[in-house]
Amino acid sequence: MKLEEQLRRTIRQKGHAYNTEKAYVQKYNQFVQFAKSKYGEYRHPAKLSKSDIQDFLTHLAADRNVAVETQRQALSGLKFLYEHVLKIDFGILDFAPAEKPRKLPVVMTFRETSDVLGEFTGQELQQSELMYGCGLRISDCLRLRVKDLDFSANTVQVNNAKGEKDRLLMMPRQLKKSLQERLQQIRVYYDRDRANDVPGVWMPTALDKKAPAWGKDWGWFWVFPSDKLSIDPRSGVLRRHHLGRDSYAKRLAEVKNRLGFAKAIVPHTWRHSFATHMLLQGCDLRTLQRLMGHASIKTTEIYLHVIEAMSSKLVSPLDRLTHFVDAERVENTPTVDVEHAVGPRQ
Repeated sequence: MKLEEQLRRTIRQKGHAYNTEKAYVQKYNQFVQFAKSKYGEYRHPAKLSKSDIQDFLTHLAADRNVAVETQRQALSGLKFLYEHVLKIDFGILDFAPAEKPRKLPVVMTFRETSDVLGEFTGQELQQSELMYGCGLRISDCLRLRVKDLDFSANTVQVNNAKGEKDRLLMMPRQLKKSLQERLQQIRVYYDRDRANDVPGVWMPTALDKKAPAWGKDWGWFWVFPSDKLSIDPRSGVLRRHHLGRDSYAKRLAEVKNRLGFAKAIVPHTWRHSFATHMLLQGCDLRTLQRLMGHASIKTTEIYLHVIEAMSSKLVSPLDRLTHFVDAERVENTPTVDVEHAVGPRQ
């Protein structure tokens, strides 16, 4: 079996998301090509040294000027390859860290948020309100299962999100009835699949082996299922998958253009807007870090730069220039000595 296939299989066995698999395999292939250019011939990664990995990571920062997140992803992918597939532990690596500054997030104002939401209806509105109301990535939203919605506790469970983290979030109150109606609507797809003996929905690899029947359970059904069956890219099985992100992204772009907004509004803008609006309402940074699922609070702190500019407590000196000029004029106006001006009292 080729090493790339071994890598893919191990990633699936560990239950990682499909996007993680694609990213790790991409970084693996980039590393192989880098080593081939370095030595003039292909070398199996098991025969490469710790310094080869360090050189590759430094190359990404120094020569390709990649963002910090891209270099970190490459490090994670190679670490996974060597530790879990090749069973080699190189320990702590020493390489030049990427320093490409992270861009400030694009955030909508409250008014812009309301205007954009007003352009959506049906499931696209539900997706938009979930992303904005809970701070979800579009992938988190589209991968929601029926069991993740707890209407008694008013919570939304996000499982196996970026970084393989799970988190429990508040369910926006105004979404509760809409989501309950949604489950009634998608039950038609579920019942049809069961009647036609369609294979169950995709399950994390470990569960697919331990409890294969769970894929046909109502609780594991997608909240946003596709209306058509499709081939699973991993298993080759014809089954019902969740909706893809491309159609929503295209629709959001149309809405943004129709409203005449110049901002680069994309699906992830909902998540950025959630974080910023939570801080503007007084949410503390630690709580926001937990809600966002950030491993480091430094990632969350970037939103502080945004709210400093958006906060109504800050006023540009240009907007108060007339006030300052008048105050300065009063301070510099000579005072009149009343006693000497009118003479001594009798």
